[in-house]
Amino acid sequence: MENSKAPYFRRWGEISFILAAIFTTMGVALMTKANFGLSMIVAPAYIISEVSDILTFGMSEYIIQAILLATLFVIIKRVEWRYALSFLSAIIYGAILDFFIIIFNSNNVPDELWVRILLYIVGLLASDFGVALYFNSYLPPCAYDLFVREASRHLHIKMTKFKIAYDWSSLAVALILSLLFFRRLHGIGIGTIVCAAVNGPLIGLFSKLMYRFIDFSPRISKLHSLIAVSSDIDAEKQKDCSSSQ
Repeated sequence: MENSKAPYFRRWGEISFILAAIFTTMGVALMTKANFGLSMIVAPAYIISEVSDILTFGMSEYIIQAILLATLFVIIKRVEWRYALSFLSAIIYGAILDFFIIIFNSNNVPDELWVRILLYIVGLLASDFGVALYFNSYLPPCAYDLFVREASRHLHIKMTKFKIAYDWSSLAVALILSLLFFRRLHGIGIGTIVCAAVNGPLIGLFSKLMYRFIDFSPRISKLHSLIAVSSDIDAEKQKDCSSSQ
């Protein structure tokens, strides 16, 4: 910790994970309500939920993440139980996302442009703040981040390059699904471009601010010893966190 002063919030290893799930899902739900377009990472799941009578946004999210985990196991040629825990994170994420979607859809929010812009900005900031918290918790992140980190390591590709390739692949899938089912752009728009431009810098900024005030050491040491990945991977994760989403 570069700051000589003791952080205000101590032993937030587990609390940060809970808050991360809340902030990221609330942010995505707000951006969905704003209807300017979602980030290229979550856009495919949103489009699938829009054309399905069964799958919710949250359910589509963890189905896609399950596919990513299965792909990761193929790449690393084994099933790693610690990685599989990311699917549990995905289910938690999906359930909270659906909760916020229901909450925001049940309220009659004015459809004026300035209201939508405000919803988008608040959602974007909340989502990026949550991602920064995810990166600083030792608990398993959602499969999106895990897939990029571990697949790039095993394929010996620089994480930032792999992340860019994955992001644009997600955008391509979203475009194909959007044009296939809606014959127009749906879930993709100016907001998607804004996300691509500012997510990395914002996540990096939030992480730097967190280091000043939050101690991310575990409160439950036994849980940490069971779940936490090796320190060299943690160091790499924090170094590259500004490239996420």
